[in-house]
Amino acid sequence: MTVNNAPTYRVHPVCAMFPVLGDRDRSFIELAGSVEIHGLIDPIVIDHEGRILDGRHRLRACAMAGIPPQFVNFSDLNFQGTEGDFAFARNLCRRDLTDDQRAALVVEYDEYTRTKDSQWKREMTKEKPREPTGSFQPTGKKPVRQREKLQKTANVSQHKARQAMDVAKHAPELLPAVKAGEKKLKEAHKTAVARKPRTAKPRQFDFEGFVDRVDAGLKKLFAKCPAEWHPKLKQRVVSLVNDL
Repeated sequence: MTVNNAPTYRVHPVCAMFPVLGDRDRSFIELAGSVEIHGLIDPIVIDHEGRILDGRHRLRACAMAGIPPQFVNFSDLNFQGTEGDFAFARNLCRRDLTDDQRAALVVEYDEYTRTKDSQWKREMTKEKPREPTGSFQPTGKKPVRQREKLQKTANVSQHKARQAMDVAKHAPELLPAVKAGEKKLKEAHKTAVARKPRTAKPRQFDFEGFVDRVDAGLKKLFAKCPAEWHPKLKQRVVSLVNDL
């Protein structure tokens, strides 16, 4: 169902994660030109609260061209997922986004969804105080490693996925600049790496070296003691080894 008279709009938090194009950005100029010539092809999608999920720039282009915008409710799209999932999927496909930006956005959305899940679980616990701990059962699916999920969703290399996760963990204040395209991911990653706690690598046991030192010690011991003691000394060494 198409809605011609939309309520006063706000922007959904997930849609707001994505950088806004300026009036002089090439992508927006092309969009505005298309809307002026062909009209609005894709309606602006709003959620149940009237917040924009997808179409901030199309709405602005309509205003510039003097064309009345059209809105469609998310509930009429039959999308298999949440409103946030839809907003993220549609906006992540923007052609103006770089690999660095997509990686940073996926990390931010992952944190957003985990926070929302935690809030939902807390609310459920409040509503059902007698529910036993651990009532939220796993789905049975194998857990997907976060880095692999990030790499697949953002369509970036493992290297960039790892960099984005490091920045989110050790230099989270730099993610907005990466997301906005104002800072390269590799530069933010340098800061993150510098903040990583340095842990000493465990020393590997040098078995061959140890055996060589034992051999040398025994030879030195036998060389220092009288020859007539050697049989008893050998017997004592063998007995000691057998008792270990």
